Amino acid sequence: RLCTWIGGETEALRKLHSYCCQKHDDKNMLNWLLAKESLSPYFRFGCLSVRFFFSRVQQYNSNTNGCHSFFVRVKKNLLLREYSYHLAMATPNFDQQLKNPLCVPICWDRDSDLVEAVVKGKTGIPWIDAIMMQIAKEGWAHYLARKSIAYFLTRGCLWQSWETGKEIFS
Repeated sequence: RLCTWIGGETEALRKLHSYCCQKHDDKNMLNWLLAKESLSPYFRFGCLSVRFFFSRVQQYNSNTNGCHSFFVRVKKNLLLREYSYHLAMATPNFDQQLKNPLCVPICWDRDSDLVEAVVKGKTGIPWIDAIMMQIAKEGWAHYLARKSIAYFLTRGCLWQSWETGKEIFS
């Protein structure tokens, strides 16, 4: 069954308002991040500006009590995201292993059958297959889901190059 996603700036701003008004604590943070109310696709598709999001979180954080630690964590994750983008821009050959000053050379396996099974969502591992089917149908999956695929492809199980994973996600 295809999950419908309502895009656009108006919906992104509505969800942002809802996001900032919710009572957050460490117990329900993961549940919220995995919920369909997540703002991640709105960043991904350009419906919500990171700068606007950051300023709005700052504003709500100063007006609320009891959820300070949640907003601090959100800001840290946002800063890490932006740091990664800046690092990518400043590092020569960041998107490849060869001639990348940050990469340690690793002799990865190259098994096209394993990679094809991942892409088609036919690994036999329900979590991995479900994520890949979501990406195929919706063009998006939550960061934690994509991270699971990255680990599975590389050091987690299949020992395939991260460059292969980059090709899958692009």
